[in-house]
Amino acid sequence: MPGSSSSSNRPARRQRSAERTHVSLLRYILDHPGATCRDAAEDLGISTPNVFRLVAWYRVLGILDGSGQRQTGKRGPWSQANTLRANLGCSIGIDLEATHVRGIVLDFADNITATRRHPLAPSSTQDEIVSAVTHMSDELVGLARAQGVEVCAVGLGLPGPLTDIERGVIRADMQFGQASLEFVPPVEEACGLPVFATSNSYCFAAGHHRMRIPRSRGIEMIVLNRFGLAAAVVWNGQLYTGASHYAGDLGMLPYGSRRYHDFCTGAALLRMARDRGDDRPFTTLLQTPDDPLAHEWLREAAPAFAQAICTAVIAYNPDSVLIEGIFNRLPREVRDRVMEAVLGQLDQIGNMVPEIGFFQGDDLMGARGAALLARDNVADAVLAGIVGEHM
Repeated sequence: MPGSSSSSNRPARRQRSAERTHVSLLRYILDHPGATCRDAAEDLGISTPNVFRLVAWYRVLGILDGSGQRQTGKRGPWSQANTLRANLGCSIGIDLEATHVRGIVLDFADNITATRRHPLAPSSTQDEIVSAVTHMSDELVGLARAQGVEVCAVGLGLPGPLTDIERGVIRADMQFGQASLEFVPPVEEACGLPVFATSNSYCFAAGHHRMRIPRSRGIEMIVLNRFGLAAAVVWNGQLYTGASHYAGDLGMLPYGSRRYHDFCTGAALLRMARDRGDDRPFTTLLQTPDDPLAHEWLREAAPAFAQAICTAVIAYNPDSVLIEGIFNRLPREVRDRVMEAVLGQLDQIGNMVPEIGFFQGDDLMGARGAALLARDNVADAVLAGIVGEHM
């Protein structure tokens, strides 16, 4: 009969609709640990009574941790805070820089449950660098499983530019010079899990933005200045990555007859030292800004860095700018000199001046972002599987 097929499909459609609602709500709680039911209802457009009903059911099932409370406003009422059960799952985040590899296990309540740090010797070969990343990834997966937590994905935060994001191929400055390395296939082979590579400037921006409460709603730009120089933009909570997955590579822009990368990065300082026969470690060079060599580097690096920030501000017109990297380790007078140059240039051209500040993140911020971004790629499927077990 006409309509019989439609009638028979209604339960299936209702079930699919219910599954989408479950996944959407659980994903919101995963991405916003500590959110209240009213937060979720407002942001997802689901009725508040329905959210309360579903959350109560999740608590009965043991999917949510029901121990936390959060005050709304300075004097507002206390509301139940919703967070996924910590051991429901986790992801691994690895952050590779020229001098170190750092890694974490991040559970579904956004707790870091294990960390690893491995320094890279200046003489490290390309194979040794890939091996260090692979070994740390495999070790952290083993640690998570030993704790009884299933790992959903591995995220790699890599210095750029990434020339092949699917295979995690980078062309980057390491301590011995420029290297071309591939990471995703060996890590996938070692761990047997989905592996996702991202620029570590994006990882740092994601880690910083997602751990902030409340999160910014406008355009937030983070300038990451370590061995490279990049501007990562978070626009209304979403990373802007561009068509090549590496938008914001300020270091590649021209500065005079060369590029910013040749003046105001850690790679530029180290290159200058090695050309002079100075074999001091990078951290030692940064700790002595009054040293003749470091002082010579700063004479060119400070104005170049100030102009790079102005360039990024004009290009992206952000609401706020956070500067993280090697300039944070230098004396306050150096940072003040950079800030004065930035404000002077912006004022000269009549550009709006955003809120600008230096920010010293912890050394695991990039690894945290890598774990979060990797989790994003598989979260819906993982949560659908959890919901399916109980429906």
